Amino acid sequence: MIRQVPVPGTEISISRLVLGSVMFRESNRDHAFRMLDAFWELGGNAIDLAHIYNRGEAHKVVGEWVRGNGLLDEVVLYDKGCHPYGSPRFSPEILRSDLDDNLGRLGLDKVTSFTFHRDEPDVELLPIVRQLNQLKAEGKVSYWGGSNWTVARIQEFNHIAENEGLQGMTWNNPHLGLALVNEPMWDGCHTITDEELAWHKETQFPLFSWSSTSGGFFGYFENDDVKRVYDNE
Repeated sequence: MIRQVPVPGTEISISRLVLGSVMFRESNRDHAFRMLDAFWELGGNAIDLAHIYNRGEAHKVVGEWVRGNGLLDEVVLYDKGCHPYGSPRFSPEILRSDLDDNLGRLGLDKVTSFTFHRDEPDVELLPIVRQLNQLKAEGKVSYWGGSNWTVARIQEFNHIAENEGLQGMTWNNPHLGLALVNEPMWDGCHTITDEELAWHKETQFPLFSWSSTSGGFFGYFENDDVKRVYDNE
């Protein structure tokens, strides 16, 4: 069985394994449902979603499964948005737009969390903090975090939130896998540094890594990008 652990600073427990949905499409709905059923039966309760996944088809499939099984209050929907799509896309307006898109595709009123796919270091954070707290007040999301953010930037975000008496980030979602990297998988990706990892260990600030199995490298997955990023001594 997949073990679940409480997430500090939240009211949720999350399975140590998170099921990705990037492979889910309406054309393979039945297969996706079987995967979701098996994951749930093994104790998995967390599903990774993102605005960029298959033009919203992943959200539609997962939403149908969640609604059909009456699991909205039991499944942790780990949602993401603000992907750059070739140019910077991080603002209060885009944040709200991406979240509303995702909710519409899911056919649901809320998600557990919303994580920003990229940071834009020049963007002022106070309006972002205020927008997220407004979205929580509207009942659309409970928690949030940053993907491919540096720890320093997360600390800045949470310092601003604390000064405003508002909720800050609850977790960090960097790249951290079994293999050392030669270069980022995609532009703007951030692999956590040793110093940042030490900070997480000291503070126990939750860390949800992406590509923890390094793209299947140790399973001899034949893929040019996996080789480019991970194949080294």
